[in-house]
Amino acid sequence: MGNSEARLHKREVENKREKIEGHTKALETRLNKLKQEEKLKETEKIHMKSQAKEKVKNKYIVRITNLNISFKEKQIFKNANCLIQSNKITALIGENGAGKTTLVKKIMQNNSESIVINPQASIGYFSQELEDLEEEKNVLENTMSKSIESERTVKNVLANLLLKENDLKKKINQLSGGEKVKVAIAKILVSNHNFLILDEPTNFLDVESIEGLESMLKNYEGTILLITHDKELLNRLNPNLIIIDNKKLIEFDGKYEEYIKKKQKIVTPELEKIKNNKILLEFRLTKIITEISTTQDEKKKKWFEEEYSEIKKLLENFK
Repeated sequence: MGNSEARLHKREVENKREKIEGHTKALETRLNKLKQEEKLKETEKIHMKSQAKEKVKNKYIVRITNLNISFKEKQIFKNANCLIQSNKITALIGENGAGKTTLVKKIMQNNSESIVINPQASIGYFSQELEDLEEEKNVLENTMSKSIESERTVKNVLANLLLKENDLKKKINQLSGGEKVKVAIAKILVSNHNFLILDEPTNFLDVESIEGLESMLKNYEGTILLITHDKELLNRLNPNLIIIDNKKLIEFDGKYEEYIKKKQKIVTPELEKIKNNKILLEFRLTKIITEISTTQDEKKKKWFEEEYSEIKKLLENFK
């Protein structure tokens, strides 16, 4: 290759390199912008119902005292007591058939002397029946029908649940089961209610939609009573816990995992040693009753109450 050809070749290579570098920089700039936009979307909070939150100024939104409920000769609750705090997330935990749905219905009916609900509370209820959806209306019309939020906020809520712009004109009867659940959740989130009762809201939702729902629940400014079997969601939300156990309502200050560990410790090693000895169990029960009546430490009192329930269960085996 001659000198003139070499110079031309070198210039051509440099031109190509400059073009490649230019394209690379353009791509990097575009990617950085996309990352920034994604980051903004992830950290952007959707503020809703600030006015509704201000209405409930009392510390507790529901007070349950000496609640007794029986169904077909089966006692579900016996002298149950608990408090549901205002403007917090509370999770209602219990085994299938323990009485979660029964308790929720009693709260919604608001006709029991044992259940006092703050008069400023406006209850919105999400259930798997999705009875609040209007089949002939589209997604946006359904969500906006009871909304106190702007259309932009409503669209943001739907987008967080992975319902995009092209989904908004679909009628409800055209949606899948999971999509209907998303619309029903969005509808209740943007409504005028300030006390939401959500019964298994993550059923039929994919992982990304659950993450979107989780983010909105964390930023929600009213009161939420959540019924769920999703242990990961419970640990991430870190709500107040009310556990249905042995016909009682136990308030637990801590994560669900901690409650399970604590529950296991109740049986072992102390009770494990005496669980087959009725006399020792009765003696321990008497001691616990004294501890409950004298201790001023609320956490210790809850611990003793849980141990009391466990010993009562063990004593039933001797009948």
